Amino acid sequence: MDPDELLILFCGRIEPLKGIDMLLYATKIMIEQNPDMRVGLTIIGGNVSQPPSQWSKELQKLEELRHLLRLAPLVRFAGQQPQEILPYYYNAADVAVMPSHYESFGMAAAEAMACGTPIITTNATGISTLIDGRHDLLITSVNNPLLLASQMGRLLMDRAQHDQISQQMLNTVQDLNWTTVAERVVDVYAATLQHVQH
Repeated sequence: MDPDELLILFCGRIEPLKGIDMLLYATKIMIEQNPDMRVGLTIIGGNVSQPPSQWSKELQKLEELRHLLRLAPLVRFAGQQPQEILPYYYNAADVAVMPSHYESFGMAAAEAMACGTPIITTNATGISTLIDGRHDLLITSVNNPLLLASQMGRLLMDRAQHDQISQQMLNTVQDLNWTTVAERVVDVYAATLQHVQH
């Protein structure tokens, strides 16, 4: 990989609900708007161990779109990766993008944040509630490749802002460990029981 290349990362299941096609369109738009930008997109997920003709229907659709948009040299399908390898991808990425139409929480986004990687996600995902309201740059709308392209471009080109958001991502997820989450669940149950008893 080119050390000067800016890396965009998607990690998750390969299915239409994830909006990966919008990420490809947004990448194309961003490159056309910033022709000097050196960028790569790595998509983690799905089984790519077979020839493309044997890939899942959704992966084949994305592969066709990758060629149609002339993004083949820039977009890499990395397939499924072991859990212990994922932090290396998150740490190498300049931004992680989760353009889902729906997501109950978004574990991959939380993992990226824990590595200090800024994430751009849609307002339809549970993880968006973790992102401070000041960071409108990190929340996009579903099926909006123009807005997503603009957000990715701004985040990748403004290193000062990128680094500031990176630190804030780390701070945001510090308390997302199992102990704290369990304590919050217990607090919710206790408050509910207290309310029911009165």
